Amino acid sequence: MKRQQLQRLLPTIYAHPGPVTLPLKAAATMHAYPDAVITGQSAAALSWWPQLSPGTLTAARVGKGRPVPGFRWEQRPIPDDLVVDHHGLRLTNAALTVLDLIPDKGGNAIDEALRRKACTLADLWRAFELTPGRPGNEQRRILLHDSRDEPWSEAERDLHQHYRACELPYTYQTNFWVSLSDGRRTALDFAIPVLRLAFEADGYQFHGSRGAFEYDRDRDTDLSAQDWQIHRFSASFLDHEGGQVERRIRAIVRHRARHLGMPLP
Repeated sequence: MKRQQLQRLLPTIYAHPGPVTLPLKAAATMHAYPDAVITGQSAAALSWWPQLSPGTLTAARVGKGRPVPGFRWEQRPIPDDLVVDHHGLRLTNAALTVLDLIPDKGGNAIDEALRRKACTLADLWRAFELTPGRPGNEQRRILLHDSRDEPWSEAERDLHQHYRACELPYTYQTNFWVSLSDGRRTALDFAIPVLRLAFEADGYQFHGSRGAFEYDRDRDTDLSAQDWQIHRFSASFLDHEGGQVERRIRAIVRHRARHLGMPLP
């Protein structure tokens, strides 16, 4: 095929006519700059968070380089320990990718990575320690500390914050696995096992389908038959009515403790 029938992606890289997808941009980057490391949303979309669709590929590489539509070059050192090979592509590992996403996506980047099991909280702290002095690190440190209960969504993060603010004496567990009567396993967002009491954080994104609605109600009644008590808070209520949430949590916990004949907080 003649060169004029090809489309240029980078100064020395050409491709057949057609859509210029993120994987195509990534392959072109690796061919042109083998030592480059793909970063940020691009790294996430190519590996553990495929629902992202960045219009521009970002990569750290040596040399400033000329601007190219669809590509953005970063000038920063990336520790070798935080680089992974993913099907021939050099990417920041999941932990550093999450830290890169925090300025844009806040705690949601952490929540998504933990829920998808892309990395652990310990991995995130290690990546943080290996990249000191970055702008925005104070925000990253605060969010990592706030993620100690490993929320899987912003709504769960809010729920954890509200319960901790109540300063109640009962030990809790997040993403607590229990068995249904038919042997299926299910995770409770927030459980106080000694009280057989659980709180759920309902965000429309995860609970807005008919199937999810039916499953939640079936699960709740199954657990109620096992003497669990389940209470649901909407994501909006958790986000906007913090004082009311905490008053209700305290009241619910006290009523449950009284019902079970346990010491009242």
